[in-house]
Amino acid sequence: MKHAVPYSSVSGPAGSRNEISTAHWLRIAALCLLAALAAALHACGDGLPPQPGGGKPGPATTQQVLFRIHGLVRLQDNGNPTGAQVFCAGTSYCAFADDEGRYTISSVPAGSYVLVAQKQAYQQAKIDEVTLEVSPQRPRDLDVTVETMELRLLEGPQPGEASSSKGATGGLTGWVAMANGASPEGVRVALGGTSNAATSGSNGVFLMEGIAPGDYTAQFSREGCSPVSVLVRILPGQITRLPNTVEMASGPAAGASSLSILGKLMFVAASGEAVPPVSDATAQIIQTRQQVKVNPDGTFEFTNLASGTYTLSATAPGFALNNTETVKVGTESQPVLLVMREKTTEEPEGEPGSISGRVELRGAKSPAQAGVQVALAGSSHSGATDGEGKFTLSNVPEGTGVLVCTFQGYKPLEVPDVEIAAGQVTDVGVLTMEPDVEMPKVLSSDPESGATGVVIRPVVPIRIVFNKKMRLETVRASVAIEPRCAFSVERKSQGDEKGDILEILIRNDSPATALRFLKPYRLTISTGATDTDGLALEEAFEMTFKTAGLRILASMPEDGARDVPVVSVIMLFLQFNGAVRKETLITRNLTISPSPSSIGSNWDISRDPRTGWTTVRIPLILLPSTSYTARFDSRIQAEDGTRLDDASTRLSFRTASNVAPRR
Repeated sequence: MKHAVPYSSVSGPAGSRNEISTAHWLRIAALCLLAALAAALHACGDGLPPQPGGGKPGPATTQQVLFRIHGLVRLQDNGNPTGAQVFCAGTSYCAFADDEGRYTISSVPAGSYVLVAQKQAYQQAKIDEVTLEVSPQRPRDLDVTVETMELRLLEGPQPGEASSSKGATGGLTGWVAMANGASPEGVRVALGGTSNAATSGSNGVFLMEGIAPGDYTAQFSREGCSPVSVLVRILPGQITRLPNTVEMASGPAAGASSLSILGKLMFVAASGEAVPPVSDATAQIIQTRQQVKVNPDGTFEFTNLASGTYTLSATAPGFALNNTETVKVGTESQPVLLVMREKTTEEPEGEPGSISGRVELRGAKSPAQAGVQVALAGSSHSGATDGEGKFTLSNVPEGTGVLVCTFQGYKPLEVPDVEIAAGQVTDVGVLTMEPDVEMPKVLSSDPESGATGVVIRPVVPIRIVFNKKMRLETVRASVAIEPRCAFSVERKSQGDEKGDILEILIRNDSPATALRFLKPYRLTISTGATDTDGLALEEAFEMTFKTAGLRILASMPEDGARDVPVVSVIMLFLQFNGAVRKETLITRNLTISPSPSSIGSNWDISRDPRTGWTTVRIPLILLPSTSYTARFDSRIQAEDGTRLDDASTRLSFRTASNVAPRR
């Protein structure tokens, strides 16, 4: 993925012309000329795919026959048709005409379509019915050539304004959500330049009907929220559904400036020298299908954009795009530089080839999904994945190109230097797209991975901190510990506003499933764990720890106790964290200094009926006002032969003075 090249300065509100430093452009030009000389990109045509639009028919499957629609666009005034957009109404199948007006829409399933051609400052032209079906007489003829469409100059409203012509109207529907989880009811949706408006209901759905066909800016607003603008195209006799939920966030009141992208085209001759910009160049946003005419100085601007990630391309007669650019639009205009390289005509064009592959969406429940848009940048070759994530671009001219994949909610993916050989299929393999959101991941664990000396207790907690709020049931199903032991997963707390803290509680209440002494363990959380948005863990988490040996978990008196009451016989109580060999619990393995008056030999030894852990009661006769230290020999052993841990071999306490209690 490439990054936008910044201008030396960007100032002024969206929609104004920004100052561009000539010296800075020269520095950028020098760098891009080197990139252009190294590139060997041969593209044909000037089209890019639109964002999936949810029309009929749906995406192709591996069993479907895919057609190619060929045609020609003419302009009434004999102008240059470069960049004229041709699409199947209500679908995502689209192409852009080259400088001769030729276009090819690839990977179109069988069905009946309305074909529409449009270009800024011209009226739309359409073919009411284009039927794609396999003919018994010509079962292998998958190329359909349609009649030439002529675009007439507009005499009435310009693109973006409502059409005054009579005819079938269209509609607009979609969903609105609030970023803070509040009710989406009451968001006003208005079409710029018209009186058409609607208000979202309690479920966030809105519906607007009776709209004259055309291109509009849908403006979403609500008191206390930042306004959002979305470009829409209304088709006659159809309800246009927005492909994505519009999210409203708290922010400036209505009237704040909209977001924009400011950019420039640099033209490079075949010799590698910079040349002046050519006329009739256009810049396009792949995801929204928005296109603008490039100014004589090579600059262009997209306005009224919603926050998000966009992939920009461009076309110009006699030039091929050297690079696409991906821009994340936020609170400021994002400057972009696109390099156009002069096409060479010295080598004859060979037999066309094709490009195939498979696209997967990282983090999605079903990684392979239909509708991912795949295009050869700067050409009319585009298509969409089928239900298995597979795609094929056919009739691609021999050469080298950049493959671009786009899908809502995911970062655009660029595959550079794709070699297309004449008459052959270029398989690009599996392409993985990354979500354009923060993925859930583990930030830390307590104990840390690699910890040793983890004391075995009735319950051993392992705290896991996540960066996002998790679905508890998915984490429970994704945790594994080897060697196997009994555990549960509980929510400790919600952490900060975004994070989550879960505890894995290893329970040692059964000898069969309890942790073992001095044993290494491995804890894993698979990518089946998801956050509350359904996004899978960015990568599987793994940590290791090693348990400690036999320990005295509790004693009475406690270690460090003072003023231990002196009675005739004091019972020294010890609780071990395992089953102890009875023959090692003998007087010679216990030393007390100074020597007590008596150490009884009849130790009371018992085991917990659930855990099997040993408890011992040792009778002692002690003196008042005396500090005692009890030392336990490491020859005390567990049933499995593990010796008493060094950390448990010493216990100190002090007895109280021999003073009669107050009455």
